[in-house]
Amino acid sequence: MQKKFDFGTSDIMTVTKETIKGFVIDCGTQVAAGTLSAIADLKNINLKYSVTRRGGTEKVMFSGYLNELLTGLYAQSVKYQLQLKPFGLTHKFFIDFLGGILELHDGDEFKVELQVNASAFTSLDVTKSYVQLHTIPAVGKGTLLPVVVSHALENGATYLDKKLGDNVHKIVAAMDFTADYTASAKAKFINQLSVIGKDYKRTLTPTAIEAENVMYFDDNPESSVAQLVVFWEPKLINDVSIKGTFDMGVDASARILVVHQALI
Repeated sequence: MQKKFDFGTSDIMTVTKETIKGFVIDCGTQVAAGTLSAIADLKNINLKYSVTRRGGTEKVMFSGYLNELLTGLYAQSVKYQLQLKPFGLTHKFFIDFLGGILELHDGDEFKVELQVNASAFTSLDVTKSYVQLHTIPAVGKGTLLPVVVSHALENGATYLDKKLGDNVHKIVAAMDFTADYTASAKAKFINQLSVIGKDYKRTLTPTAIEAENVMYFDDNPESSVAQLVVFWEPKLINDVSIKGTFDMGVDASARILVVHQALI
């Protein structure tokens, strides 16, 4: 399925009776005819997607800004760099289900609510640009699906103590969306950081976490660390909390991004 959206207007694509592995936000972005408009700030793209089974309770898979979603799903992987790379005169953001499959039966709905503001791109000419959503078909039965939750931190906080829930697959500490980790002048962890779950505890120094994040790019060593992944394991953990101390107060845009895996 595909649907056209207008810049600056929130609209919804409703998908039924499909089996999909994700969807693409296709943005044709031109400053002028034949000239690409570069990404300015993906916080200016608002996105929510959810599943409702046979008129039941809506189960939200993500609600927030596109920069948060891409960071949660793809931080410290080559896929993150690819998401930001233009394709001709377009930017194509592939939101995949990390290998998962969503199977929609009779009465089921998958909804994507999207608003792409022109300010997401530099000097965009909306008369020469477009936004479209496309679903990506899949073959197979429904599986666990990634649910990304963005946790805001209190502006100015110097200590982190937050409960993150169950079925946790990945945790990203996103303190600065405007600069790579080493170049950032915003808050960083000091002393030890702990991720605690049922029958699980992981405590590392910032140096150890930084080194671990560098090694995530063993297949692409030229890539820079953008945000710190503080937990990333195939085995899910439950009753999760995270604790740590910052070297200065965090700002209002800081987020803890959590990828859960759930059967929806």
